[in-house]
Amino acid sequence: MKTIGILVFDEVEELDFVGPLEVFGMAARFGADCETLVIAPQPGHVRCRHGLQVLPDCSLQEAPALDLLIVPGGLGARTHARENPQILEFVRRQRGTVVLSARAHSSLRLQVCSMGSQPPRTTPH
Repeated sequence: MKTIGILVFDEVEELDFVGPLEVFGMAARFGADCETLVIAPQPGHVRCRHGLQVLPDCSLQEAPALDLLIVPGGLGARTHARENPQILEFVRRQRGTVVLSARAHSSLRLQVCSMGSQPPRTTPH
């Protein structure tokens, strides 16, 4: 089974994580051997950019080994995530994991590009 993690944090853009969550959820529903987890810095609710509150599946400390990590971009990545040492360290620890950024210009993605020889992949929007 493939384990997919979607990182969320304060001020995360809803579309950047809900879209991938829905896609992988439908893939599992139609037979893909995958599990998708929403991961946050700490246990408890995360308040998104436009007011949605999300209860993640686990915290950074509780997260299992991942096959894929999706890192949302947007204002929350620029103002909260890139300044959070716990988030940066978690992303850096994913060296054997494919890391996707939900935005090509994500400053969090740019910050973690130095984590290894292969830069994270991005989506085109």
